[in-house]
Amino acid sequence: IDLLLDVIPKILSEHKNVTFRLVGDNSGEDENGVSYLGEFEAKYKQKSWYKNIIFKGYVTEDELAEAYRNCDIFVAPSRYESFGQIYIEAMASAKPVIGVNVGGIPEIVHDGKNGFLITNESTKELHDSLTKLIKSAELREKMGRSSAEILRKDYASDVWAEKFLTFADKLIQKK
Repeated sequence: IDLLLDVIPKILSEHKNVTFRLVGDNSGEDENGVSYLGEFEAKYKQKSWYKNIIFKGYVTEDELAEAYRNCDIFVAPSRYESFGQIYIEAMASAKPVIGVNVGGIPEIVHDGKNGFLITNESTKELHDSLTKLIKSAELREKMGRSSAEILRKDYASDVWAEKFLTFADKLIQKK
């Protein structure tokens, strides 16, 4: 959350019509035990753009599904992610996605096709990727369609079942 919180002030200063809705765990702390959210609030709560940030915290499954449907851009600058289920969930709602080029994220986020992959720790790349998508409804729509297509092609249940059966057949043939 700290990488996103670092970018939000600049984005909201540049784009008055943007709203950030942060969903999920926001209890992160730095190496000294200081809350990222607490530090952010102390520094920026009096800014006029602060009203454009909604901190939802944990939500129900239904609220999460609604959040995916209602967002224009999904961003999760995770420093590590083994698989990236959250990106797939956003893609199911045909959203462009922004993630970090680590772990399993590059398997799901195809840079320049259904979203952007940024270098780990790069707030500049995060800012630039968000700005591109904020400025272009056409790009958001195009990448959202690509997300839905990638999901259908690579992650639908029948695709996974076929992959599992192929894998099982290979295991059985080796015995």
